[in-house]
Formats: sequence, structure tokens, C-alpha cells
Amino acid sequence: ALAGVTVTDTHSGRRAVTDASGAYRITNLLFNAPVLLRATKTGYTFSEPSEFIMGDAKVTGQNISAVR
Repeated sequence: ALAGVTVTDTHSGRRAVTDASGAYRITNLLFNAPVLLRATKTGYTFSEPSEFIMGDAKVTGQNISAVR
């Protein structure tokens, strides 16, 4: 897990920062709207953005890999 990563939905501009366990929560995403998650943190390279349709009130398991 990596803390301090900014995870941004590039469609809505909403963002969150990961906690010590690597968890994050982005709130107020629109139902049935596309979501494109991009992760950033200085000194790290991240996997390609994860894209999905927000069709549930709670989506889990959107993991992002990082390389330093």
C-alpha cells in the first residue's frame, strides 16, 4: 500500500488521496457516468488509468499499480 497518492476521476475532476492502507474514496460521482481514474505521486509511475461506468452506489477493487 502507498499513502499520499492522489487519485483523480479525469471526467469529473473529483479526487481523493490514499491513506496509509492505500484506500481512497471519491464521492458524489454520477450514476451511469463514465469514470476514468488516474493516480499521481511525485517519484512514482502508475499503471494505465482504470475506466469503468459508475453503475453502483459503491465500487470497490479499483486497484492501481505503482513503480518507483
